[in-house]
Amino acid sequence: MDTQDFLAEMEEAFSDGISRGWAAGAKPVKSKEFPGMDVIKTESGKFIITDAFSYNAVGRGFGFTLINHKEIGEGKIPLWIMSYYGIYPESVTPFLKEVLLFAYKKGKFVGGRGMKGHEKNGLIYRNCPTDSQGKDILSFDDFKGVERITNVSGVELGWHQCWGMSLLV
Repeated sequence: MDTQDFLAEMEEAFSDGISRGWAAGAKPVKSKEFPGMDVIKTESGKFIITDAFSYNAVGRGFGFTLINHKEIGEGKIPLWIMSYYGIYPESVTPFLKEVLLFAYKKGKFVGGRGMKGHEKNGLIYRNCPTDSQGKDILSFDDFKGVERITNVSGVELGWHQCWGMSLLV
């Protein structure tokens, strides 16, 4: 299998695995490897998707998502990574979960987060992903972006920045 086919398979596994994670209400476990972080692990075929994150009482947090393959390095070598950080108050978390889950279930990769825009009940979600060079390309192999939730008056309620890439040669 060539690298592009493997990346496409990994992208499908990401959508499948992550759609059963945090946004879907999966319960995290306390991490032994990363003290102070919660972890949700899912599997899709031979891929292992690990989502590790930590948030404080005021909604500031960070996390990362790794994808490993069971047959490469005994499943211990990361093949893909996404890292994110930002702040969201609990009041917008249900809306954020809805937006993320919609994109994940659709199987549409948009910088690892939600679709480019969504509006509901006075809340507006905007996602502006690019590649690492700033081009408006939605690549699973190389991406970064900023997402924001505002109210209809334009007041920012929360945001995340994220970046990620394939670690394949």
